[in-house]
Amino acid sequence: MEEANFNPKKLRILVIDDDIDLAHTLKEMLELDGASADVAYNGSEGIFQHIQAPYDLIITDIVMPVMDGLEVIMWIKENSPTTKLLVVSGGGYFDSREYLLMAKELGANYVLQKPYSFYEIQSFLKNILTHNSL
Repeated sequence: MEEANFNPKKLRILVIDDDIDLAHTLKEMLELDGASADVAYNGSEGIFQHIQAPYDLIITDIVMPVMDGLEVIMWIKENSPTTKLLVVSGGGYFDSREYLLMAKELGANYVLQKPYSFYEIQSFLKNILTHNSL
């Protein structure tokens, strides 16, 4: 990402996904881009981490144990409305597009269907940093 305005070093990002390998891969890619990233494996754990030290952006899966991503969206919108939300889904009980539509209706800033490319994540980060200052 070579544009002068794009500086992910400004971002604190939390990745919430019960797919441990995917969560860690995304965390590592974000860190290679210069962001500060952490991981949680369910929504409840993610909310706890956010309460301890708020994040600028939360990237969350939807279908997870304990607390799902839709509950995360509702909690964040009520308690931390300036936090940006990128929601991803590969489906579950319903087709992933249905989950992503629900996420958007609940207030997600951006949604992506799994599998996604890291380029799509970078594009979203660039958009946040250049158009929606944190």
